[in-house]
Amino acid sequence: MTKCDSQGVPVLSFHNPAGTILYPTGLYTYAMGNTRGRDLTELLGTSKEQHLDLLFLASGDVRNVLCTVSELSLRKPHERPKSLKFHLNDYDPSVVARNAILLEVARAINPDITADMDFLWNIWYNLALSKAHFDRLRDILSELVKKNFDGDESFLKFPNSAVLRECHAIWKDWIDLDLDVTSVQEERNGLIEERDLKIDSQCLSVMTQMMMGLEINEEADILLPTPENSFYKEIKHWYSEGSTSDESDKTNPTLIRPFVHKWKVHYNSCAFESYLPFERKDLARCKSLTAACKENLTSMVKSFQQQNQNHSTTVQVTLWTGDALGLCTSGFPPDLLFDVIDTSNVSDHIGLLNVLICCAPRLKVPNTSLLYTSSMIWSGGCANIQEYYNKCVGVPVQLLPTVLGVKLAVDLDLGSNKLPDKIESTEDILCWVKAEPTRTLLTIDEAGDVVQALLRLAERCFNLLKQQSSQVYGVTLSSPLTFLRIIHQIQPLLKGGATHIFDLLENELPADFNQKFGLSWNLLKSSIGSRQEPIVEIKASINISVASWFKGTPIPMICIAEESVFKQAQVQWAFGLSESSNTNCQVLKALKVEENTLSYFADLEILDSVSCKAKAMKITFQPAKCPTEVHIGFEGAKGDTFNMYFSCSVDEKSSKFQISRTRGRVFCRIPKREDGTMGELVVQNPAPIPFHALTLWDAKLHDIRISLRNMFRTKLDLELKEQRKSGSPFFNLRESIAMILNKHVKEPKAPMVHCVDELGIIEAPYQTPHDMARKKGFVVKVQEVYKWKNLPVAKVLFCDCQQFADMLRNDSTDKRQLMGTFFSVSFAHFVHRIVADQQEKSLFGKMLYTNAARVAQDSGSEVWKNSYITLLFPRERSLDIFDTAGDFARKMKGFPFNPFFPQETSQSEEDFSPDSFSEFLADMLLHQTTPFDTGMDHAPVFDPPQWAPPLREPACAFCRSKTGDLKRCSGCKKVFYCNGKCQKHHWKEHKPDCKNIS
Repeated sequence: MTKCDSQGVPVLSFHNPAGTILYPTGLYTYAMGNTRGRDLTELLGTSKEQHLDLLFLASGDVRNVLCTVSELSLRKPHERPKSLKFHLNDYDPSVVARNAILLEVARAINPDITADMDFLWNIWYNLALSKAHFDRLRDILSELVKKNFDGDESFLKFPNSAVLRECHAIWKDWIDLDLDVTSVQEERNGLIEERDLKIDSQCLSVMTQMMMGLEINEEADILLPTPENSFYKEIKHWYSEGSTSDESDKTNPTLIRPFVHKWKVHYNSCAFESYLPFERKDLARCKSLTAACKENLTSMVKSFQQQNQNHSTTVQVTLWTGDALGLCTSGFPPDLLFDVIDTSNVSDHIGLLNVLICCAPRLKVPNTSLLYTSSMIWSGGCANIQEYYNKCVGVPVQLLPTVLGVKLAVDLDLGSNKLPDKIESTEDILCWVKAEPTRTLLTIDEAGDVVQALLRLAERCFNLLKQQSSQVYGVTLSSPLTFLRIIHQIQPLLKGGATHIFDLLENELPADFNQKFGLSWNLLKSSIGSRQEPIVEIKASINISVASWFKGTPIPMICIAEESVFKQAQVQWAFGLSESSNTNCQVLKALKVEENTLSYFADLEILDSVSCKAKAMKITFQPAKCPTEVHIGFEGAKGDTFNMYFSCSVDEKSSKFQISRTRGRVFCRIPKREDGTMGELVVQNPAPIPFHALTLWDAKLHDIRISLRNMFRTKLDLELKEQRKSGSPFFNLRESIAMILNKHVKEPKAPMVHCVDELGIIEAPYQTPHDMARKKGFVVKVQEVYKWKNLPVAKVLFCDCQQFADMLRNDSTDKRQLMGTFFSVSFAHFVHRIVADQQEKSLFGKMLYTNAARVAQDSGSEVWKNSYITLLFPRERSLDIFDTAGDFARKMKGFPFNPFFPQETSQSEEDFSPDSFSEFLADMLLHQTTPFDTGMDHAPVFDPPQWAPPLREPACAFCRSKTGDLKRCSGCKKVFYCNGKCQKHHWKEHKPDCKNIS
């Protein structure tokens, strides 16, 4: 674990540059997942010869291991990797020790025996166990203590004896632990009450997640918090008792903090959330939510065991304790790299920028291996995920490959295709890949885009933007040491190195910067600048004032590392970047190569004017797909070609090279390619969609109207729906998707193609070469609609009319054959015309081409391409949806919101009646089942409104009493008192906060 001083403040270093760590001493234990299980290889293309290394940082429990193995088993035989090596890390060693138990049990039990699955479920999720299960668990703990994990027969591995000793000590402690169930339940409930959480609000949060997967004609009773609702009672029993069963013989020792013997499981942990959502038929068949979850778990355990029993695929799990950033920067062996790194929501605790700069160098293959980051609380301080990115990083995404060495493998303008976790908010997941490590040396100046990008990073690392502490969300967690790592990474690739970077930045920093941050700045310059000076020892004593209500960790303001961590050899290994060389080229020499947001510029000196002629010039771009290398050669010239290497993919067709013989120069302008710089297309080997393993969408069982409505979740979405107006390109794109899917499901017997084009063009027929030569949009043919991850996904053929028109205008092509190919798909089909402006059409095409990369293409057709269409959800906050939701807004008057969000996003703090919620929910469901059509000429509909978990129940700020006639403070109107005496006793503590709020 990370070393902490006597005050609990982490001792930070170059290996962990986070400015703040929330819960550094493991304040809470994440013993069970509070997000849905995910397949971490969903986007990763695999083959049967491949050995996969998967790193799960801050893994929590093992749900993602089981889910990943289960989903990989659905791939075709030639796509299943030869071996799977999971590396599970958690900051809390008790979680690591517990995961070893869960994996051993999952491997050894018989999933066809109900009692075995009950045992696994109970030790995983239940506070109380039967005596038989308690004794069985003790036997397993004793076996683990005696087991030799170094042998080949063990699929569990420990990286060193220290981690194994740590787990041994925990297992031994748990063997002898037998706490009273009632006392532990009281301690657990006290921890929840300490957070001022109401059980009813937690139950409603789980029920809203159940609702996301429910289908046609759902009665309101399944979601109403009434005594008659068995699902509500089941969830409430879990939150009240900490168990899904009525067992009360023994306390589950694996849920107890070892050595101190306290209940520290996170207050929002829930046994059901990893498995949601469910369909009505699943719940009806299983009779209970617990049984439905166990059915899902049983399926994953079977897949896990089959992979272990299959000699063609081996599974190994290595367990790591310790800090996530420290492991990536210095804890793992230098040659240990990963195909996938999942960081859970570590960025919420230690900052997105820190995660990127420390973890991305551990990716194995550039543009192929994947890094996942997520945030569960981004919407608390940001309106959308773009704003969250800007606050955390702020660098234009086109410059990320150069400045941070990563590419964002997500199209933010295409939203998310992930079903939202909750109605009121959702975890947002971003995917990144590592950029090519070999680069050409760049020239920079203070007005250039690269220096301005570094300035933005300095603003965040030194908090020059003055973000408030209540708006952390991974934004203000960077430190000067973060910036030190950034400069270490980029300085070998910039002319003049770190010293030149610091000199340029100093001219751009605020006037009072040196006064406020001079010590930290000079320490960074002394560490890696050309004028390095030895750092002997610096001690600082800081008195950090902490507000009475603050339960986290004080924020250290000065972070100093030992001199040894700055050795150049370590830095070269950590980042793996190298400068390209042209020492053997005898024709050209680089004077300067510059980069801006959209292009590269090169000024090359001609060394051999005889050989350097335009006719003899030969330029090649490599690799053919998304090239990052440019090679300039001359026929008959001596020596090697002149080579340039870039971090971003470049556009061969738009590049320009000009020879100026009078000036003895070659000038190059090389634009970047969008699809090789950002977006999902930067992933060069994406996994195909497993259509062969999916079931068809059954319109009788699944009401597609409800799924389509879920795409429209924001305040602006509802306003546009209500006013029957078009909106942003992304809003219009979702409307078009809804129309295509709705038409196919409603009228499956009518052969139909969907034509998307501009007004003035779309009205003309799609019949002759002359007609098609004027088209600029797309023709889409839906082949089948499948069900994938609880959403409809349509496998489609599409024709890019712009490209088709270009082929028709080419005199060398056979127009008759081309039109025959076009009609082979569209002949005798009705035409469904969808009007789209230029911006929507561009976004529509981006979606089709991005998705086409994950579908096998037919080599025989140049006219039609395979792709798919699925639902897209806005990456925007939806908490203010009720402002425009008509009657629903009035019913939600006074509905409280989560206290973790900043004040500017909170609503009223008035108390909330469960009866009014039941009335609201019933009306909402009745509204949800009204007729729906997504056509532009139809009346608008509302999406289901969304809400956050209620705020705390009002309590006296002094004595914490929740009874009696509580009165608000007349000043701030934010806290309550039961009488004047309590207010008087509390005034000295409350006075500063009261004045600030007022």
